[in-house]
Amino acid sequence: MPDSEKNIAASLTVAVLADSRGLDTYYLNPQYPAGYGIDRVFATQLSHRFRSGETSPAYDAVLIPDHFRAGALQSKILRLALTDPAAVILCDGIWETLLNREKHFQRAEELGRLPVGLFGDESPSNWERAGTVLTELFAEGALDVSPARYRENLDPIVGYFARRRRRVYWLSLPVPPPEHRGGVHFAGNYRPLPGWDLCMQAINEAAEACLSSWGQNVIFLDPLVERIGGADKALLDLWHFTPEFHDLLATDLAERLPRDLADTPLRDRHPSQGAMIAGRTEGWPIVDLGRELADKDIETLRDSLLVVSNSDEARALLSRCHESVVILFPEEV
Repeated sequence: MPDSEKNIAASLTVAVLADSRGLDTYYLNPQYPAGYGIDRVFATQLSHRFRSGETSPAYDAVLIPDHFRAGALQSKILRLALTDPAAVILCDGIWETLLNREKHFQRAEELGRLPVGLFGDESPSNWERAGTVLTELFAEGALDVSPARYRENLDPIVGYFARRRRRVYWLSLPVPPPEHRGGVHFAGNYRPLPGWDLCMQAINEAAEACLSSWGQNVIFLDPLVERIGGADKALLDLWHFTPEFHDLLATDLAERLPRDLADTPLRDRHPSQGAMIAGRTEGWPIVDLGRELADKDIETLRDSLLVVSNSDEARALLSRCHESVVILFPEEV
């Protein structure tokens, strides 16, 4: 095997799927307190720390710029899977919380919850009323965005890698005080409605429930915001990170991930090596729970690809199966 292939086989990759908080470099608006390029974002900084470190095995980080609302979820999964990640970090969720859009006002009007014509009216009483109603509709699932729908989008991504025994992390949404930066997002002068903090908290709770159901991890960013000195030090606007916060987050991840992944098998020894891409199953015996394996034999199974019918079955079996057992769906075999 060439040295380059040996080096890859003896390393672990962390794949970062990040929305604009992990990528955007357009901070040329003079309202922003700082401007920076992609070299300063946390995924790039994490890669630098891994490459300059002395960890064994070696680690690297790969940035995939995207968010769940853009295109099919399967394309996100495939792009992550092609990196053969030991861990996946998901930085997403902001856009689902932004309710100051005409279509949401129209939906509230259709439901009889708001009078016609409030969109664009920022007089204090109407602004407060719209925020209260739309936040309620968001929580109820009456809009085309909601905590429940976000969890539905998040679940297939988390489950895909959890079933293949890879670690998954979701970065929580920091919740700044309402008066932060004047309550205005400078790109487009976007002003979230009253209740935006409740929407972010609801997304955080939905994501935490999803990750927990698969035995995976949420990294809560609010403590890091406090550590750096609060929202003014951590956030350029209402949600984009300052260069200093990117740096702190990269440092935290560089310390956390090697510790968490210490027992992760190397690429060429991982049980899901032959099944990382759906539809390709090579080198490992395939066992169908419905036809070939009794429930009582679950605990004794080793080094196998176990086929189950749905996510609920998979979640229930993950903790019961040995860590060398990968769980697949029929369409992935």
